[in-house]
Amino acid sequence: TMSRVLFLDETVPESDLILFFCFVSIITDKLRGTVADIFAHGGKHEHVMQMMKERDISIIESNILMKSYGKIGNPVGADQYLRELLQNPDAEPDIVSFNMAINAYADSSLVDAFDKACDLMRLLESDPRCLSLGLRPNAVTFACLVKCAATSKYQSAGEQAEAILNKRERRYLAGKIDLKPDVVVYTSAILTCFNAGDVNRANTLLARMHA
Repeated sequence: TMSRVLFLDETVPESDLILFFCFVSIITDKLRGTVADIFAHGGKHEHVMQMMKERDISIIESNILMKSYGKIGNPVGADQYLRELLQNPDAEPDIVSFNMAINAYADSSLVDAFDKACDLMRLLESDPRCLSLGLRPNAVTFACLVKCAATSKYQSAGEQAEAILNKRERRYLAGKIDLKPDVVVYTSAILTCFNAGDVNRANTLLARMHA
C-alpha cells in the first residue's frame, strides 16, 4: 500500500532509486515518465530538478521524490528540492514536504544533520511563503526532529530531544490540541537521553510521562 511505501524503514541504495520510483509510479503516468528520465541520467540531482520543473508534477509526487532522496542517503537533495518548491509560485508544498525533508536528515549519517533539520524547522516557522500557505509544524514534524536528535551522535542529544519535546508541549498548552505529547514521542526522547548517557534527564522525562 502507499502508506507502507512512504514509511519503509529500509535504506534504498542509490543504484535502486529507479526501482523505488517504479514501485510508487502506480500513482500517475507522469511519474513513470520521470522515472525513465531519472534512470537515463543516473539519478543526478541537477537532472532530477530540471525534469521535475519541466513536468506538471503534483505535490504528492514531489513528496515521494523527497522521500526517495532520503532512502538513497541524500538528504541535501531533499532539502534543495523543498527550497525549489518554495521558490516556485506554481507549487504548493505542504507539511508532509517538510516532514519528508527533515526525516531524510534523520535517516542520514551527516555530521550536521540535526543542525540542517533545525534550519528547515526555522524555515517552516518563519518563511513568508510557508506562512502564506498556512504551514505549521505538526506532531510528525516534532517526532522527526526528535529522531534526528537521536541519530545526531551529539553529546547533547538528550538535551536537544528534551528541548524539542518541551517546545511541542508549549504549543499544546497554547491551544494546539493535536500537539499533545504522546507515549511515542516521550519514549523516543527518553531513549535518546539514555543512548547519550544522560540518565538523569531520561529518568526525569520518564517521571513526566507518567505524571
